[in-house]
Amino acid sequence: MFRNPADVATLGFAQTYARDAGNFYPGMRSPMPESFSVAFRAWLSRVLQRELHDDSSYFSVVTTASSELLPIQRIPTTIQPIPVCSRW
Repeated sequence: MFRNPADVATLGFAQTYARDAGNFYPGMRSPMPESFSVAFRAWLSRVLQRELHDDSSYFSVVTTASSELLPIQRIPTTIQPIPVCSRW
């Protein structure tokens, strides 16, 4: 699944992102292409040792400043932002 992280990043960068007012995600999201999503769920099912069904998978980018996050969006509080790119 992640043998070539650059390919996953390239796939993610090629997507069109938008805010989703229907949830509390503090940024922009884009549905993963179905072929990648199926492979991702199969990989994640093995990692979590449980079967994932009918899951919607998304590429996601947090674009909200930490000071503007709602309390529910700050869980867990131990994750630090990792600068990956300056595209957004």
